[in-house]
Formats: sequence, structure tokens, C-alpha cells
Amino acid sequence: MAINLSDFLSARQDVRLQAELARLPSFPEHLQHFLVTGPERSGKTSILFHFAHSKAAGGNKVVFICKRAKLEQVPPLLPHGGDVKDPAYSNVQMRYLDTMAELRRYAACFHLLEAPPSALVVDDISDFLDSRILDRRMREADLVKTLALLHNAVTSVRRKGGAAGHTCVLLVSDTSPADSPHAVYLFKRWLPLTFAIKPRQAGDLEFALLPAAAEAHALAPGCLSQLHFSLASHSALVLTSVTASHQPGPPSDALAFL
Repeated sequence: MAINLSDFLSARQDVRLQAELARLPSFPEHLQHFLVTGPERSGKTSILFHFAHSKAAGGNKVVFICKRAKLEQVPPLLPHGGDVKDPAYSNVQMRYLDTMAELRRYAACFHLLEAPPSALVVDDISDFLDSRILDRRMREADLVKTLALLHNAVTSVRRKGGAAGHTCVLLVSDTSPADSPHAVYLFKRWLPLTFAIKPRQAGDLEFALLPAAAEAHALAPGCLSQLHFSLASHSALVLTSVTASHQPGPPSDALAFL
């Protein structure tokens, strides 16, 4: 299943922006395990929901895992011009879990699904950690164990697909600083491609792949293109511009070990 930047953000009512997105390359199929990071209230859940809808609109089944209370408190924003009654949402199965243990149990049983989805989306994975565990190493061990099980879960779908070629994309979000070497160390083995959301001027935000990840996997320069978007006063997710990348991004000293 092809994954493009337009799966994360699109501009349904802007033909020019849609044409720019269409020219960007797809990500390699063997690297379709993604992490989206960014500060609180930066649109991470909305971008994950946009991705789920994009894949579902193509007839693919998507499982979206999150905490019910959090989703009800801060519902994801629809893309500008989107409709909550869109029939594509019937292909998105919402799975409400509360703890990391529940998430691991689900991942461990994933291979038993008779009709596995084409995408598994997990919103704000660190939010599933037990807040009573204060020791950092214990929390990190809990997180890594869960990431490993999620990775194995979607990999089992690829093996199960065999000659049919069925694959399952893994998309996870987290609030950890994307440019923190320690954070990247925890995630990079299981989620090799990291997108960072960063605030820009005038309230806009930037969504882009970390350059070090692109360099480590020799991705096409276009994969480093930057998508600029706004939350439109928290009423809609709006893509405002695309800055296409034609040259590899500059090396990052903080991530030089990738």
C-alpha cells in the first residue's frame, strides 16, 4: 500500500496544493512504520485521524487505538471541507484502550484476526503508561516492550499475506521531543521514520520528516518536503502550503548516530 505525505495532510478545496502533493514521492513499502511527534495540542491526533480516513477512503480497513476519554475531551479536527458523515469512516474501527498492558494484549493477539487491517494507528502511546510508575527506566522498558509487540503484530500480517502481498502500516504518535537523541533511540528500531510537528510563525505549524531518518534510509529528497498547516482556530485542519524538497536536508548533529 502506497503511503504519501498527502495521506497525512491534504487540501481538498485547493487544486494547486493537491497538485503539489501529487508530485511528491511515496515512502518505501518496507519502511511503513511511522512515528509522529509534536507538542501538546499541535494536531497530532487530527493528523492521525486524517491518515486513517485517507486509507479508509481507498477501501482499506484501519484500526485506530486511543483513549476514549481523551478523544471525547479533545475530538480530532476534520480536514477543511470534510464531512463527519463520510461513508469512508465505516472502514475505521475505533478501539478504546486505557493501559499499556491492554495495548500489549491487543498487539499479541493481532495475528489471530481473520481479516487484519491495512493500517494500525496508535494515538499518543506514552499516554498509556502507568502514571504511578515514576522510575524512568521502568517506563522506558514498558514503552519499548509495547513498541516491539506492535512491530511484530504488523509484521505478522505481512507474513500472513504471503503471495497476496497484504501489508499493514503502523502509525504511532507521541509527545516526546522528536529531536531528542534519547527519544529517537527508544523509537527508531521499531518506527524508523519520524515526522515532527513544529510551531511556525503566525500560529501555523510544520509537518516534516526528520532529515536524519531520510539520510539513514536513502529516501528520495521529495520525502523531506515540508507541509505547513493551521488548526483554523480549532475548527478544521487546513493545509496552507507545501515546501518541496529537491535536495537532501542538512545533517543533524543531534541525530548523527542514526
